[in-house]
Amino acid sequence: MKTIQGSSRHQMEFISLDDQVAVEDPVRIVDAFVEKLDLKRLGIERRGGGQRALKGNAGGAPCFDDKVLLKLYLYGYLNKIRSSRKLEQECRRNVELQWLMERLAPNYHTIADFRKNHSHALKNLFKLYVGFLDEANLLGKRTIAVDGSKFRAVNSKKNNYNQKKIDKHQAMIEQRADSYLRELDELDKDEANDSSSSYRREEVQAALQQLTERKIKYDDLQQQLNSTEEKQISSTDVESRALIINKNIVEVSYNTQSAVDAKHHLIVHAEATNANDAKALHRATAQAKENIRRRRDRCAFR
Repeated sequence: MKTIQGSSRHQMEFISLDDQVAVEDPVRIVDAFVEKLDLKRLGIERRGGGQRALKGNAGGAPCFDDKVLLKLYLYGYLNKIRSSRKLEQECRRNVELQWLMERLAPNYHTIADFRKNHSHALKNLFKLYVGFLDEANLLGKRTIAVDGSKFRAVNSKKNNYNQKKIDKHQAMIEQRADSYLRELDELDKDEANDSSSSYRREEVQAALQQLTERKIKYDDLQQQLNSTEEKQISSTDVESRALIINKNIVEVSYNTQSAVDAKHHLIVHAEATNANDAKALHRATAQAKENIRRRRDRCAFR
């Protein structure tokens, strides 16, 4: 039986990177969009020793262009690649990224630093992109659909506290402490008649010490709760909250709200919140309307 034969790996071909990326490939939109931006006015400026070394010392190492790193960030966002290490790997094996990055491959630390140093500018960039879509006549601006999705946080229910839970634990600590103190009084009375009471006294004193440490913990949690307007706090993933997932099912999670324009199903607003659907819906709708009505900031474009 005949089989389909591939090309020889050793066959030389005259082909460019541009020939390997389709004309309609979305990566070309990313490239065109970033090239049109004035990054300095958007708030993205170079940081670190690379640029300074070039100005003050001829021996300094050059740095990557911010536009190159921004293209990489947007490509990872669109293709659900959030890890800096995975983006570094993709730069070496992904043809689309080789085209987009012109075969440059920054290391994961450089990628992570860029995202960390320009977090505010990257948030504003999404709003600017909505204006870009509007100018390309890709938004209908008549009907918007808003939906929320719950994503479990890295915080157990045990480490989520409200006033009722803190009061319950503090009352339990007081109750156990009183019980141990009464037991110590009884051990003092029986000490003359029972030589084994000294061992039990050490156990009770150790238990009291543990209760004291737990009381300090819950007093600290009470202060944190009093210092905020929130009705609950989380000790591990501090921005997460206990939300109703389905009927009576509650999980410590985030509520991600997405607003989509009906014409081409393009997202015009997305936000991760720690509020329930009733509170998050109005905010998401209002922000989506503001995004599609806002005139784009032309000073951020060339």
